[in-house]
Amino acid sequence: MTFLRWQLTVTLAFAAAAVLSGVPFDASPELKRLEDFQSHAILFGFLATVLALTAALMTGHVLQHLDSVLSEKRDLYLRLREVLMEFDKFLGEQNHHLEIVQSAQSLSWEAKKLRMADFPIRDWDERVKSFINTYSKYPESAKDPNLHLKTISYVNYCEELVGSLGLCCIRQVVARVLLRPIVKMFALLTGIIAVFAYYHLYFSSVHPMFLWGAATFFTVGTALLTYEVAYWLYRHISETSDEVIAEKNQTTV
Repeated sequence: MTFLRWQLTVTLAFAAAAVLSGVPFDASPELKRLEDFQSHAILFGFLATVLALTAALMTGHVLQHLDSVLSEKRDLYLRLREVLMEFDKFLGEQNHHLEIVQSAQSLSWEAKKLRMADFPIRDWDERVKSFINTYSKYPESAKDPNLHLKTISYVNYCEELVGSLGLCCIRQVVARVLLRPIVKMFALLTGIIAVFAYYHLYFSSVHPMFLWGAATFFTVGTALLTYEVAYWLYRHISETSDEVIAEKNQTTV
């Protein structure tokens, strides 16, 4: 998908360059007047400024997003460890000979082996399967009829934290998607610098078709990338706002 976006941007820019480079330059005095070095220097300087400012805006947004995700992920992981410690303390106060207590302790011990780098956990259902089977067979005539409910409440809370950590991992992947237009912008900016340096040395010998083709290519490419950055910013901020609203509604309920 990423390769196709690259193809689309480059193809449209080349198509526009090919069309405009075929325009007869003597047909319009305005076009003829813009065939000097100063005009192209102004154009390339403007495009480079737009790309640099837009890339800086996007880079700041991505860094802030990553910092927020990493901070939230670290807090959730530490909270998971605390809950597991509280779970162990609770289980230590119960009868160790009960099957449900032994199964819960086993689950807790396995969960404490997890490191932050192990998330997202894709086999959580398999990890809790043994405990769920034991929970479903808990006798109603037991000495403490609510022990299984108290135990499952800890497991459910741990599951919520594990799910939230998984969402943080997904948001980290989103950050990589947001980096793609930045990479494109720096690539285009490098091309502008290279072409401008070439013009500075050999402008008098450059063919007019190349002059207008290069100008059109970089102008269209800059416009497309600016639109792509605006699209990703709007989409990401909109989705983030929806997530915040959903979390608030869930908390209220």
